[in-house]
Parts: sequence; C-alpha cells; structure tokens
Amino acid sequence: MKATVTTSILLMALTASLALPAEDSSYQHYLRAGYYIQSGRLEQAVAELQKSIEADPDAAAPHVTLGRVLLGLNRPDEALEALEKAERLDPSDAEVPKMVGRVYLQLAATDASADYASKAEKAFKRALELDPEEQESLFYLALLYERTGRSEEALEVKQRLLSVNPTLHDVWVSVATGLREQGDLEGELEALIKADELEPGNAEVLRRAGEIYERLGRQREANVYYEQSIARIDEILQQQPGQPILLMLRAEVFLWHTSQYDLAVADCDELIGGTVEGVDDGHRLLATVYKATALYFMADYEPAAELFGQTEGIVLGQMIRSFQEMVLSYANAAGDQHALELIADLEGRTTNPDQLDYLKWLRSRVLEDADREPEALELLENMLAENPEDGQAYLRLVQLLINLKEYGRAAETLDRGLEVAGQQRGFSFLKGVLQERSGDFEAARATFAQIIEDNPDDDLALNYLGYMLADRGIELERAIGLIERALELQPHNGSYLDSLGWAHFQKGDLDLAERYVRESMRTQYRSAEVREHMGHIHLARGRRQEALREFRTALEYGLDEVKSTEEVERLVAELEGKR
Repeated sequence: MKATVTTSILLMALTASLALPAEDSSYQHYLRAGYYIQSGRLEQAVAELQKSIEADPDAAAPHVTLGRVLLGLNRPDEALEALEKAERLDPSDAEVPKMVGRVYLQLAATDASADYASKAEKAFKRALELDPEEQESLFYLALLYERTGRSEEALEVKQRLLSVNPTLHDVWVSVATGLREQGDLEGELEALIKADELEPGNAEVLRRAGEIYERLGRQREANVYYEQSIARIDEILQQQPGQPILLMLRAEVFLWHTSQYDLAVADCDELIGGTVEGVDDGHRLLATVYKATALYFMADYEPAAELFGQTEGIVLGQMIRSFQEMVLSYANAAGDQHALELIADLEGRTTNPDQLDYLKWLRSRVLEDADREPEALELLENMLAENPEDGQAYLRLVQLLINLKEYGRAAETLDRGLEVAGQQRGFSFLKGVLQERSGDFEAARATFAQIIEDNPDDDLALNYLGYMLADRGIELERAIGLIERALELQPHNGSYLDSLGWAHFQKGDLDLAERYVRESMRTQYRSAEVREHMGHIHLARGRRQEALREFRTALEYGLDEVKSTEEVERLVAELEGKR
C-alpha cells in the first residue's frame, strides 16, 4: 500500500505542474519535461527543456537531458550543441562527455570521412578520467574500437569493463571472441565458462566451450558440453518448435562435433523442405551445404556432389571449411576434372605457404580417388624435394603408399620422415598401421600399446588395436575394453561402433553384435566392411537372404580395396546355391 500511495502522490504533483502559469520556474519546466519523457512524448519534452534553459541558462541538468532526448530523436547536431553547453557549465560531470561521445559515435556511423570517431574517443576518455568506472563510457569506447578495426584495444577495454562489473554475460562472450582471435584458447574457455555461469544453458556458448575443449585435446569435457548444447536446443524446440537458427546450430554440432551425420541430415531436410517457419534462402543454402558435407562423411558421394553443385558459390565464398569435402565428393562421384579446377583456382588466389601446401595435399587426394595414383605420388615427392623437412608431406606420402600396398617403400619413407621430423604421434600411428598391413602383427600390437601407454586417450589407437585383436578372434575381453574406451571419447563414431559390434560377434554375443553394427550403419551404410559384418551376423542368425544381400553390397562397395574377398565370394556362391 505504501508504494501505491507514494506513486499516486507523485502523479498528482506532476499533473498539477502541467497547469502552472507561464511564469513557471526552470525546475517546474524540468519536472514537466520528465513527465513527458516518461510518457514517450519527446517533442513536448524538448519544448519544456528549452523553456527550463531559458528560465535558468546556467543550470547544467536541463542541457544534459535535452542532449539525451535529442539524441534519441536522431537530431545529433542539436544534441551536441546542448551537451557542449552542459560541459562548459559543469566540467566535472562524467555523464556529459559520455553523452558527447555517444553523439559523435552516432555521427561517425553516418559519416566515416569526418573526424567524428576521434572526437568520440576523446570524449569517452574524458568521461573515464572523471569516473574511471563509468560503465557506459567503457562499453561505448569498446564499441568504437571495434567499429574502427582496433580489436586489441577493444578487448582491453572490455576486460576493464568486466573488472568493474563482472556480471555482463554478453561482454564475456564478446571477450571470448576477442581472445579466440588472439589464439588464447585457455582465456577464451575461461570467458565462456564465466558467461555460462551467468546465464546457464546458452546453446551456442556451450557449443563453443566444447569446441575449445576439443582443440585442447580434452575430448571428454568437450563431449559433456556438446551434449548439453544439444539438450538445451532440444528443450527450446519442444517449447517453441521450428526455429531455423537453433536447427542450424544443432545440425552444426551433429555434423562437426559429434559425428551424428544422419541427425544432421534430418535437421537440414527440415530447413530445406520449407516445413519450418521463418526459413529464408540463406538458411536453405547453408543447410544444403551442411547436408552435402554430412553425406560426404557417410561416403554417399553422388548425392553429396549434386548438392555441392547447387551451392558451390557459397562454399567458395564463405564456407571454406567444406571446400575439402566438396572437391573430394566431386572426385569420387564424377571424376577429377572439376575438382582439380577448383583447387587450381584457389591456388591462384593465395600466397599463404601453409594453404598452398594444404591444396597440394588435397590435389594428391583427388588424384588418388580418381585412380591416378602415380601422379599423386609424384606430387607428394615433389613437395618433399622442395622442402625435405616437411613432416606432414612424409605422413601423407606414407599413407598413400600404404593404401597402394607398397609396404617396403612406405617403410623407407617413414624412416626418412622420422629422421627429419623426429618422433611424432602421426608417425607412430602410421608405423603401427604399416606393421599390421604388412603382416607383422606382434610389432603392430606393441606399437599401438606404446601409443596408448603414452596417451591413454588416443581414441584412434584404442580402436585400431581393439579391432586388430577382435578381427583375429583373440583377447576379446581386452579388445572390447579398448574399443569401449575409444567410444567414451567418440560416443557416436560409426567405425568404433562397428568395431565393438564385430568384437561381440567374435565372442558369440549376437544380440550385442547386431545392436552395435546396426547403430554403426546409421552413418556407415556405405562401408564395405560394415556391410560384410552385418552379412555374417545375418548368416549366424539363419537369415540367409539378408546375409546374401549384405555380402553383395559389401562387394559392390569395394570390399576388395580393404581386404581379401575370397571368403565373402565363397559365401555368396553358397547362398546363391552355386556350390
């Protein structure tokens, strides 16, 4: 009740002041202007403020308020005149130079040629000299620096603002972005965690935190943040279905961070199909790129290439992240010519040595996928001739030689790379692969065991060693344990799920075998080995026609490129009744 009475008295006073005679005092005009401002009648407020100034030209407050109202009415020149008078009247008030800075900031946005930005900077700094903790001045000074491309100074001012008021969620997010530009991943992560503490459950903040944990090699923490991001998006979409931005964000997490490519495709189809309100052409184009990329990761190259063909402009202009997937989709689906032309176009537009090396490697991949292996080999060897200490080129060449089953030459190249680049994780892993592919199982087992001892969270080595054991039907409990550890780090990796299913098959647990291989097939349906494994599961369960279908599919998808097909061909013949 007390609050209600107080409010009523104030309204009565304001209403009464409207009826005062013409000889009103400056204060009465100022009071009346406040009433008009509160009720949104800004032009009338301006008239009353001007009367207040006429009644008392030396009062600073009406000039300040007039400047603020005129700024809101987008009359910056008049606002500036009023504020400059206020500053002369009361040079100790930090509010005045702050408002002057805001006027100049507004003028700078419409006329970049004038020196308004410099004047705005001086005004904000003047305000901060009077009050070093004036938050709005810090905020607008940071904004000014951002607009004028002075990102480092903008970051410093934002950090100063947060030292004054650490509860500003959006400023923490902005600081995180600035720290990312400086390459400070730890600082970026700390800023994002602060933002999440202030406003828990922001899906984009959670995704970004997960991405940093992943880049720092802390995959378990990354997975937690990715799952939280997805859960938050799911929660919002259940309450408010069909928000394009959230669908795009969830598709991005599925695609780039959790390997749930089929779910990424489903979200993209919603956006592309026009079943979601508020979807514009930009959303559809981006969703088409994401879908094409997901299909590439699932080795479904022809539809991927078709979709990339519809969105090539956006990939070349804005989505360099999907460029590799686009050219390799073209190479696998329609030959190498257009893919190589795109690479050549980018090579002609960059002088960055690292990017040029990457494009050369990508060219070698296209040549390999187009069955032009000799040219791919020559390209990589030329790279090493130009730079004999290029460790990455050695790794790429060894991988190609292993794929070509030139194990002796691969071993020699690997040894040369070790001499040049020293012991690196990539060399150790390829050493194990080479040993296993060339038939030295015990040496390969020892190599992968050493990698895991050095880094217990190396999911590639965990899965590879686990599958090696499972495929030979030995140490199956250990194999299952190794693969499960890999899946703790990459819970949705289709290859790892297939490995686990195959290990359970070798152990004789057909229910678990079928469960994991089917789950793998969500994203690995074009994998020859996965289809072969499903064929064996069907056969063991007495489903002869299903087994025959899967074995035929495995052969169609190139099983001969990864292993001997003699057994599968024999089983196909038997199931067809030819033997």
